[in-house]
Formats: sequence, C-alpha cells, structure tokens
Amino acid sequence: MTGFISANPLVPPEAPHDVTGAGGNTSAGGAGGGDSSAGDDNGEGGSAPADDPWPNWVSIIEAADLVQVDDGKLYALSRYAGLSVIDISRPDHLSLLGQRRSSGRPFEMIVRDGVVYALFSSAEELPPGDGTDEPGTAYTSRIEALDVADPTDIRPLGSLALTGTLADMHLVDDVLYAVTWNSGACRGCTDGPTTTVTSLSIADPTAIHVVDELRFDVGVSTKYLGQLSTVSAAQDRLYIASAPRESTLTHQGARSSIQVVDISDPGGDLVQGAMVEARGPIETRWQMDEHAGVLRVISSQPGSWGATVPIVQTFAVVSSAELVPLASLELPSPQRQNLLGVRFDGDRAYVIAHRAGQILLTLDLSDPATPAQLGELAMPTGGFHLEPRGDRLLTVGLTDSDAGGSLGVSLLDVSDLAAPTLLDHVDFGDHASRIGDDWRRIHRAFTVLDALGTLIVPYVSSEVVIEDDAECDLHTGGVQLIDFTRDTLTKRGAARYRAPVQRALVHEGRLLAFAREQLAAFDIADRDAPAELADVTLAKNVMRTKVVGDVVARLVAEGSTEHPQIEVVPLSDAGRIEPLGKLDLTPVVLPFAPASCGSARSIPVQLFAHGQHLYVLWGRAGAQYGKHAYLAVIDVTDPAAPRIASQLDLPFGESPLYAGGAGALLGSGENVVQAGSTLVLLHGGAEAGVEGSPGGETPWLTLVDIADPARPAISATVSLPAGAGRSRLLLDGTTVLTSHWTPLPGDPSKARFYLDRVDVADPSSPVVSVPINVPGSLVLFDRTSSRLLTTDYAWIGRPASTQMECSRRLGNTAKFEPAPRGGSSGGGTCLGLKRTLKLLDIGGSSASLRDTSPVDESVFAYGTLIGDDRAFIQTLRYHQVSSGEADRYESEESLLVVGGLRDGVLRRAERNMDELGNGGVRAVDGARLVVFDDAPAALSVLDTTDLENMTLGTPVPVSGYVSAVTLYGDLAICSLAMSGVEVVDLEP
Repeated sequence: MTGFISANPLVPPEAPHDVTGAGGNTSAGGAGGGDSSAGDDNGEGGSAPADDPWPNWVSIIEAADLVQVDDGKLYALSRYAGLSVIDISRPDHLSLLGQRRSSGRPFEMIVRDGVVYALFSSAEELPPGDGTDEPGTAYTSRIEALDVADPTDIRPLGSLALTGTLADMHLVDDVLYAVTWNSGACRGCTDGPTTTVTSLSIADPTAIHVVDELRFDVGVSTKYLGQLSTVSAAQDRLYIASAPRESTLTHQGARSSIQVVDISDPGGDLVQGAMVEARGPIETRWQMDEHAGVLRVISSQPGSWGATVPIVQTFAVVSSAELVPLASLELPSPQRQNLLGVRFDGDRAYVIAHRAGQILLTLDLSDPATPAQLGELAMPTGGFHLEPRGDRLLTVGLTDSDAGGSLGVSLLDVSDLAAPTLLDHVDFGDHASRIGDDWRRIHRAFTVLDALGTLIVPYVSSEVVIEDDAECDLHTGGVQLIDFTRDTLTKRGAARYRAPVQRALVHEGRLLAFAREQLAAFDIADRDAPAELADVTLAKNVMRTKVVGDVVARLVAEGSTEHPQIEVVPLSDAGRIEPLGKLDLTPVVLPFAPASCGSARSIPVQLFAHGQHLYVLWGRAGAQYGKHAYLAVIDVTDPAAPRIASQLDLPFGESPLYAGGAGALLGSGENVVQAGSTLVLLHGGAEAGVEGSPGGETPWLTLVDIADPARPAISATVSLPAGAGRSRLLLDGTTVLTSHWTPLPGDPSKARFYLDRVDVADPSSPVVSVPINVPGSLVLFDRTSSRLLTTDYAWIGRPASTQMECSRRLGNTAKFEPAPRGGSSGGGTCLGLKRTLKLLDIGGSSASLRDTSPVDESVFAYGTLIGDDRAFIQTLRYHQVSSGEADRYESEESLLVVGGLRDGVLRRAERNMDELGNGGVRAVDGARLVVFDDAPAALSVLDTTDLENMTLGTPVPVSGYVSAVTLYGDLAICSLAMSGVEVVDLEP
C-alpha cells in the first residue's frame, strides 16, 4: 500500500480547526494519528531529574569526626567512597584495606572496640504510601554499626533510622544523643517544623535502640537553612537553638529560642527543660556556653542599614527546668558591625566583628550579672575560628588584603583583656583560597600540634589557568605549616596537592592530607619544603563503562581538573578502585576541545568496542575551533599498559554525538550505531527537525571502518533524502534504518514519511534501498517478521485560555492561538499533535498497514527505548484536580510497553513510573527493562515477556546515584559518578 499522508509535526495547518476533536488528518488505511499531552512549563516534559549525579567539590569529607586514627589504621567516612579503612602503619606506603559504601550524607563517626558507628544525614527516602500521600521526599538520618575487625570484610551489625536531618550529636558513655530537624514540608514528616532529640543505646551494636525521644515545634528561618538546629552540650544538659516557633521564611525572626534538655540520667531518659530566648540568631555551637552554673549567649541583633549589634546575655542555671536571666549587654559602636566569630574561655569571651574592617572585642564575664567589654583591637584576619591558649589567642580567617594570600592566622596576647595586643600574623594561600569545610566546623580543620610547635591548616584554592587560550578554573589545595612560640608565628612551607584539601593530621612524622577522594602522605622533615611521598585513591569519578573482551574500560573524570582518563579493570572485579592500567587522554582531547578545559564532563563522548580495542569518539564544535570529531583507538591487549593504537580526525562537528532528533517526533534510536566493525554516524543540516534550523544541507551518513585498529578510516559517506526532519538510527544486523518526512506541495501542514535503509555490510560500498512511504516516523523494526512500528501524527484543536493550559492538555509541542479580538470566547485554540501507533508489513519497496493503536490525546510520549519485539515508551499526562478560576493539575509518568510485532497484532501494557522508581530507565535487555530508584538507591528489573503479567523484580540496593548502566549477562555494571563503579547481579 502506498500514499500514506501524515501531519507535518512541525507545521500546524492555517485553516480553521475543529476544536471538538473530530477533525485532523487521517492516514490512508487506518484511523487518525495518536495523541499527546503536556510536558513541564519549560518545555522539558519527562526529562531526567535535574540532579547533578556530580555535588560541590568542598563537601567530600563532611566533618572532622569522619576521620579517625586507631591502631595504625585510618578510618575515613565520605559521601562518595563510604567507609574506607587505610593502613597507615607505614605512611610512606599507604594501602587501602577495605571499603563499604553507604548512601546518604556522612555526618559523624565513632570508632570503638573494632566497631564503627557511622551517622548519616539527609538520606532521601520516599516512604511507602497508601495512595493518598502527597508527593514529596522525607529526609531520614540513620546510624549504622559496622564490624571493622577485619577491614577487608566490613560487615553491618545493626542500624536505626531517624526522621529528619541531623543537626548534631553528643555521646556520653553508651548513650548517643541525636538532634534532628524536619521542615514539615516533606512527605512522611510531622506537621510543621520540629526539632527532635533522641537518645540511643549503642552498648550492643547489633541492637541499637531508642531509649527516649523529645519533639518540640520550631519556626523556619533562612538563617538556619544550613544547619537548622544548633547544639551546645554541657555535662548534664543540651542547649538547642532554633528559630522561634512563630517565625517563617516570609517573616524572619531576628532571634532564637534555646530549648534546654536534661540528659543527666545515665540510662538516657530525657527531660524537657526550660526555654529561653536569645535576642539574635544562633548559628554555631560557639555562641552558647555553660560555665560555673551560668549560660552565656552571644548573638547579633539586627540594627540599622542591614548591620547587626553583638549582644551578650547571661542566665543563671538553677536547674534544667529553671533558667533566670541575669544580664543583657549590647556591644555598642559608632559604626555598623557584623558578628564573624565567637569563643568562650572560662570567665572570658572573644568576639570578632566586622566594623569598617575586622575587630576583636574582649569580654570579662567573671561577674555574670555585669558582663563587660574591656578592650578591642583591629585585626588583619577574620574569625572563622578562635583558639584560646591561656593568655594567648589564635585566630584563623580571611584577610583584609590578599597580597600575601587570602587566608591568615593571627597570634594575640590577651593577658590584659583591656589591652589585647597583636603579636604576629602570617598570610597564606592565594587570592582565592578558602578553608575547605563548613565554617561551623572549622575547628576540626585547624590543628595545633604542641609537641611540634606547629599549626597545620588545610585549605582549598580556585585559580584560573590558561590552557590553549581558554580560561579554565582549577581547584587545588594544600596544607599550610606554621611554626609558633608564645610570641611568634613563622610561615613554613605548604604541602600543595592537586585536589582541594579538607583535613590534615600528623602520624609517625608524616603529614596526612585528605583531598577529595584521596589520602596523601607528605615528608615534613624539611618544613619549608614538604614533599609528597604516597597517596591512595578512595573513590573514582566514573562517567561510563564499556566491556572490551575480558576487561572493562572506564571513562574517568580525573581529580579536580576532571581530565579524561581511560582505566582498565578486570571484568571479574569492575568495581575495584585501583585499575590494572590507565591512559590519560588529556593530550589528545584538549587540542580538539580547548573551551572545555579538558573536562571529561564537558565533552560529548561515546565508547565502542571491537576485539581487544576500545574506540573513544568525541567532538567539539565552534567556529573559533573548527569543526572536529575525533576517534581514538585504544589497545587494551595488555591491561596494565593501555595505549593509543591509532587516531582519526573526523572533519565534522560534534552533532552526531548528541542525542538530537526532531523534538516533535516520538524519538527512538541513536545518532551513532555500531554494525560489527563499522561505525555509522548521522548528521546533516535539517535533521534536527526544529523550526528555523538551517536548510539546504543534505543529511548524510558517515561510515568509519574500524576492522583494522591500526588504520581506522572513513570508508564511505551516504547522502540521505532531504526533508523537513529525520528520526535517529536503528540497527538491524548490518542494515541501518532511519525515517524522514517531506511536506506536501501546497499544504505544508501535511507530509509524507519515508523509511530509509542502508546496508553497510561492506562499509566501502554501502547499498541504499529505495525509500518506502510509511505512515509516521520509525519506532521499531523486527527482522524476524519484517514488520515495522511507526508513530503517525495528526493535528487536532481544543479550546484553551492560555499557553500553559494548552501545554497541559496537548503536550509541550502544542501551540496556543488566541481568539481574534472581539471574539466572544475570550480564549483561543490549542493546536496539538495526536499520535497513533501503527504496525506495518514491509515487503520489497512497499508497506501495508496491519494494525493501529491510538494513544490517548492526554498522553505526551517523550522517549523510547528499543528491545526485542518491545518498544518502551515513556509518557507523561496531566490530570485536572480542580476546576474554576484556579485550575490545578497533577502529573503522572508512565511506561507504555508495546509488543506484538511478530504476532502481527499490537499489544500494549502500562506501568506507573512511581511503581518502577523515580530515577528512571537505565538499560534494556530484550524484554527486560532495568530501572533505577534513588530513594533509596536501588535497581530493579521489569520483565515484560508476558505483557499481560509484567513482573517487577525485588529491588537490588546500590550505594549511590546510578548515572549509567552497562549490561553483561545478568550483571549490571553501574557508573556511580563520584562513587565509582558498582557491579550488581540482577538475578541473585
């Protein structure tokens, strides 16, 4: 059958439309086209989550207590590597003994008697609902007990979940006090913002349990979004500062409520005590302190012109249930000032404020009823951290001038509070250096080594370097050594490292530095010139993988530069940290992609394999760089020494490497496919299929023959018929299939679609078949039955008032046309594409229609993956849940599974994506679909062999966000970005 006519998916008709839904073009031999529904308001309906599977580089190690040394071993708990145990008994030869990955954000760690108690905060989970829950995320913290007696085999002993985000913890003997906060806005959370104090018994790591719990309501303030409850611990009490109950994000309270919790019971029973009010916000633990029966609080009350006034308050602690206000003292100044840092020390307190420069204020609190400010001193540094040392005070912070570096340490004589004196000061770092941690926990990164008379301060740097005329940000770090006496500071050398450094310590005379995913050891015998001796990697930033023979090649974004590397690991141990061998691709990538600064994340890359060779294809376009794609052939015959066997410069841009295609089409296929020893690339001027794209350039295929890895070559180019748009490539053995459409002369709203086929069995002499007129664009071809699945299109009209309503009803490609002025409706017409699935028999140079299956017009189909006699179509629809002036819509994502090509009758089944997991589809294997759920992180397999009884397998936990999956039999080789690779058996 010939003469199939469809709607042109890019051009709606100009004639009046039937807004009742009865109109629209109908293809010959079947019913009208299929339907489409709404996407998101920004036109990205059904797109992948906008999470970035890659987080900010200063947050790898979350707190100092995440690093512990015990019996010649270092325990490190990080977000991406999980728990790592490193042998540091010989610091010159660091050795990773074992790891255990965990999901969630590490918060604290305790090491006791061969057991690690690891606390995690902000682990996102979607609790099971009864179908009535509002969508949302509950943030759940947890504690895990891990047996580390044998570091090579770390085993879980017990765990316990805590609702909310961890704000702080306090350990007394075998009782751990955890303070959590939740906003009340997430699914499964309590009503309204609350702070919860939970006492946990950890005496038996296999039976961690709750002893007691207190929950109290709090307010919400942007002042607290970084750490929503602040905790100061005394011997028998916790002081928990939160936003006052009545404060909201739209009404900011310029104060804090301090709740007292009595923890004097050794068994862990909690008693809610008194509540007092601070006159300003409390943002760090250092702003509260109990001493000699008195609670002292320093906060900052908002003043005029956006400045704040530091305020000292004192309260007599009669008991946990009774606190009596004693005094309140404003620290006056003729100039505006802002609070930068606070530290109490016995009867003293030190405040660093910013007042036309940085200034130290000294306070005498010996009489809590009459606190007094005695002295002040202009400071060269701010007060990220203040370290009292008797009658001396050390401070670390940003400097007023970066002439000697943006960070500085000051030493002060505070023996006379009325006349503090600056004894010495040193600057370090560069103009853009920062302390590599949350400033609330900066005390963990500033270490005073009294035995050595040395301070060690880790820092991070961000500098701009020039690479091939491109300005590139480079994130590095270091550890500054500063010698000290009672009266002097001497700047010594810095242990510079290639990645941002968050923590440092000295062990066995060696400096150990934690930098992103590495632990490095430095010789500091010569403190003016620390020398790197060894390092060990804790995690890899793996973007994707490819099986090559009996090994796995990993594309890694290396270090802070994220330069691309290929690492080779055994197929039997694809998740190992250290590769058998590696190859730096920067020298060959950077000249062809200078604007990317060599970042592997900024360059479109695809991996292919043939024999014992890996083929890396990438490109970068731009008039200033020239149009280039590039193929590197990497020989992995010797896994310990992968090498570039050959290279091929391809004279076109990177467009084939992006998953482009006509946005109006139900897309399937790829822009690059591999047929044995031939790579086939699709490109051309109008194949993007969007209005306004440049025309006149005939689309074409490039065939690259990779049979001889030493001499890859462009073997042929194939011109394809020009048209208004084109679908991507599907592969059937050695035949490449695509489809295009051409508008009808005289009526551009209608078009004929054609199936294009090219046999590339001989890459030097491809055979082009005559195009076949088909109803709609290519979705799936089944060689066994010679049947084709297409999506046909027809324009329909519906009444609408706005473009948003139009998109909700007929999809994000729908167009809203306002009614002519003076019309009675006051609204307009929504024009959208109606879609219908069609099954065709392909014979010779013709096609005949065999079956049709309309797609409801409320459904927007936005993506397709292809399996064996299966098309997996991701869809989105909106349900109107209210009517009237304030219409409200809720979205629903589903998976439409289509099969039956071999039976000659289309069969369909549907599954709600909420049931499959909110992370999306990751891979297809025949009739099986691998889906990812990131709350909690797990992979599942949907078996669609029987469309009437599709089965979803038991979720298999993974330790992080899965950005890509390579299937090898029943194994899923998961790329976890910063967390490396994890191999999951899908059929355990």
